[in-house]
Amino acid sequence: MNGFLAFFLLYNVGIDYNQVGSTIALVAASGLILSALFNPCWHMLISMRKKGSSLPYFDLRHIGLTASILDGVIGFICFFLSASMKSTAPLIIYSALCAGVLGAQGDQVYHALMGWILDYDEQQNGLRREGMFYACNGAIQHMSIVVYFIMVAILGGVGQDPTVCPQGQNQAVKDVVIIFLLLSRVFKLISAVGYYNYEISGEKLLDLLKEKRKSISLATGNKNDDSVVKPGDVQSVEEK
Repeated sequence: MNGFLAFFLLYNVGIDYNQVGSTIALVAASGLILSALFNPCWHMLISMRKKGSSLPYFDLRHIGLTASILDGVIGFICFFLSASMKSTAPLIIYSALCAGVLGAQGDQVYHALMGWILDYDEQQNGLRREGMFYACNGAIQHMSIVVYFIMVAILGGVGQDPTVCPQGQNQAVKDVVIIFLLLSRVFKLISAVGYYNYEISGEKLLDLLKEKRKSISLATGNKNDDSVVKPGDVQSVEEK
């Protein structure tokens, strides 16, 4: 999405080429400022635990699911309105709400859920394979570079001419750019399926945390094998 934002501003919104950089900076700044403001709030919500238990007070799956759905829906609407109105205001609103408020959690939810997958895999197989998991994760993420160049090739295939001013480009080029950006929000909605199908929660998560605490106790020489993990227990173990 970020790579095609300049194309979108030129071809679909119709701003002058010498204003692209400042416009992108303004859109990004609205998200970054709110992200910095809301990050402590997200951290507090994610860190909250149920009384007498290590289970999160708020189900992290639901946080990720809600954020993905809202990002997809709001983004789809804002990009459509921005192209229709020839205005950058919807983009600023999208950045503020999605990259700012919803995105302020950063990867806290994602990596917490990933960590439980690593712990569960270790519980089932007896091997700590986080290197393999994150290597595969990095490989998949870098596939976005390949997808980006494929999209650029498609732009060339439908008639993009770099020697022609943005206003003179074929309508097909402008249509492809907006389709790519709208599809990026559709894929964001699809990512919500992963959160919805995440199975490590409730009793399964509690059992996993109990076993993890016992492993930490054995590794650190702490003889307390109480099966109930309470807030702050891991920190106290590390201090010992």
